[in-house]
Amino acid sequence: MNNPSKISQSQFREKRSKFIGIMIPVKTEEEISKRLRTMKKKYRDATHICYAYRCYLEETGEIAEGKSDAGEPLGTAGQPILFHLQQNQIVNALLLVVRYFGGIKLGRSGLARAYGNTAALVINDMELTSFIPTTKVCLEVPYGMIGITQNIIRQFKGKVLHRDYDEKTKLLIQIPTEKIDEFQNYIITESGEKIQILSQ
Repeated sequence: MNNPSKISQSQFREKRSKFIGIMIPVKTEEEISKRLRTMKKKYRDATHICYAYRCYLEETGEIAEGKSDAGEPLGTAGQPILFHLQQNQIVNALLLVVRYFGGIKLGRSGLARAYGNTAALVINDMELTSFIPTTKVCLEVPYGMIGITQNIIRQFKGKVLHRDYDEKTKLLIQIPTEKIDEFQNYIITESGEKIQILSQ
């Protein structure tokens, strides 16, 4: 999977209509809603603001998808935009296409091509980075084993998100999802079951 590293923008013209494609990195559906409100205010004079998004849900490992034709004929805008996100395996992205009507109707097929071409232009012009799904795990670690634990986490390309120091240290970490089963088996075995996995 891939995700955008920054906001990107491209333009496409078809029979005097102007289409502005905007790709925005997002991480949650709440952030998507906030971004949409902002863009609708910015382009309040546009004829249509159509969009699609794909967002990786870390809690479930699923990909949330959504799309909107925003008043264009059903299936002529949101679906072509979503198709290009899917085809390029892009997640954590909101792709908007803002249209300014130029006075000449494009028809259903013409609209679908225009919205799809705009989405493709944005994707072709932007910088994508590889996205690796992760899973969060909470570990309970004896004080004397913190160094060993951190070495194992690094070995599995993981990251410590939060530390809670008590009699035993609790670590909230994230590990690449494809390595999670191997990580759990390894850390329990290597610690002689002294490191406990509290939640996943």
